[in-house]
Amino acid sequence: MSGLLARLDVVRHDNGERCRLDLVDGFSPEHLECVEREWKPLLVGARDRSTIAFASLPETKRSEDVWQEKQRIYGAPDAHWDWAEKWRHMGSMHRMLILADGDIVEALMRLDLSKPSRLDTASYTPIVYIENLAIGPWNRFQLQSPPRYKGLGRLMLGVAIAVSTSERMNGRCGLHSLIQSEGFYHRAGMQDLGVSPPERLTYFEFSPDGAKRFMES
Repeated sequence: MSGLLARLDVVRHDNGERCRLDLVDGFSPEHLECVEREWKPLLVGARDRSTIAFASLPETKRSEDVWQEKQRIYGAPDAHWDWAEKWRHMGSMHRMLILADGDIVEALMRLDLSKPSRLDTASYTPIVYIENLAIGPWNRFQLQSPPRYKGLGRLMLGVAIAVSTSERMNGRCGLHSLIQSEGFYHRAGMQDLGVSPPERLTYFEFSPDGAKRFMES
């Protein structure tokens, strides 16, 4: 089941036109079909191109850093995320939020409301943990020039803060960032708490003050 939460203003990248997209809580079958039918082939194709580009390098020039850079260049480091599987395994503390134009999914995000803060460790302090955040392939400059919409990643991060605020968590949000997205979260003002196991990814978190500054910027 899915329900409309709000209509949010966005800007088309190609012509600067302002329009509105639906913020929806939960997948509908049509939204899930869009991700499987429209997103997946584009992301898998981009990942295949990054694999070919990496494999074409001399062995002496292949490394984990180079592999991550190829995925950044081709715009699909999240191609392995299985959104259908993520939806099937939603728990009572999970939420799936979608930014949609009708049945077309422009961005989506899976949240976990059961995680504790890593900034405030004096006592159990709940946060909104962003398990996954992705924008549609056509909204990525690596895959389409110009992208359809701009600023959707920032918009969805603001949605996560709004959820945190509505749940009386004072804007606290945290996440483990894909390597290619670390700069985005640094610029957003999230605090970098370093690489943590078992994810082996850098963990970022908004303090209440950091979340407030982000929403006011």
